[in-house]
Amino acid sequence: VVVAKLNMAELAWGATTQNATYGACRNPWDLDRIPGGSSGGSGAALAARYCEASLGTDTGASVRIPASLNGVVGIRPTFGAISNRGVHPVAYTQDTVGPMAPLAVDVARLTEVLICADPEDPYSLSGHGRPATSLIGTPIGGLRIGLPSTFFFDDIDPAVASRIDDFLAWLTASGAVVVPVDDFGQAGGFEHWTRIVQCEGAALHQDRIRESPDDFSPDVLARISAGLDVSAIDLARSLDWRERYRHRLDEVFNDVDVIVTPVVPIDVPFADGLDSRAQTQALGRITYPWALHAGPTLTLPIGFHQESGLPVGVALSAGRWDEARLFQVAAAYQRETTWHDVLPPLDPPAQENADE
Repeated sequence: VVVAKLNMAELAWGATTQNATYGACRNPWDLDRIPGGSSGGSGAALAARYCEASLGTDTGASVRIPASLNGVVGIRPTFGAISNRGVHPVAYTQDTVGPMAPLAVDVARLTEVLICADPEDPYSLSGHGRPATSLIGTPIGGLRIGLPSTFFFDDIDPAVASRIDDFLAWLTASGAVVVPVDDFGQAGGFEHWTRIVQCEGAALHQDRIRESPDDFSPDVLARISAGLDVSAIDLARSLDWRERYRHRLDEVFNDVDVIVTPVVPIDVPFADGLDSRAQTQALGRITYPWALHAGPTLTLPIGFHQESGLPVGVALSAGRWDEARLFQVAAAYQRETTWHDVLPPLDPPAQENADE
């Protein structure tokens, strides 16, 4: 049952959902803060329990960031697993549709329904993974959990790091084995993701950029227009880098079942203006390496920031077509914790002239 259409960042370009055209969306946990983006309305509606599940799109982090900032579960699936037919594109070779819900079990059910090869989507793929719900209820003891030794934890907010440490302690107590993961080139993700997405976005909007630039907000226009100035040689290098990077990650996932990283390295930002490029870069800095991965990454709520009280999420990544492994871990965690049951302190607005 479709309840509503939800707000989002303009053209799905941005991580704050401070939409200059349709108005800003705020975070139910603190109305002075952003809900993340670009699928901010999807995350906010779930946090406020306006619906039981929602859909977002994830090109760079547009499901994972709002899921984390609103305290719900969201997944960027294996690229090509869920059809993009009917979705207005941002970047054809990076766009994914991602289910979201408070409960990992519900996200798994929705993912299982949506994963299907679509002959009408040229980027749709036929996969060979297990059904998304197939490992739910299976103990996680013995799983090999990879923990990167570089990049992802650089300059992380101490309170975010503390929550991730608690999650790693839970994994160990549950019988999983945490092992270090060597650098796999993740620091290059920001540069190459940005170049690919800006070029594909510019190609999609080239005529509108030149003929009616006032149709765009200044932030979004600047992002998309940057793709017009990228040389074909640089784009070719980035496309080649992405393929080699994906092969390196395939090798990593031959040795570990899941990799654990922060979703975002900072606390939930305040909504202090229109969608700024600086906020988007700060939120997306460590999400882009997983956007370039061909496999799935899931956001799982793991508690609240010790100072602000805002939600904190952790990113779980697995090999191609291994969504089931992520849901196995996420559902096991939610069976033993209650973070997902906590609701934001939503106070109804004061009613004037209530008697009237």
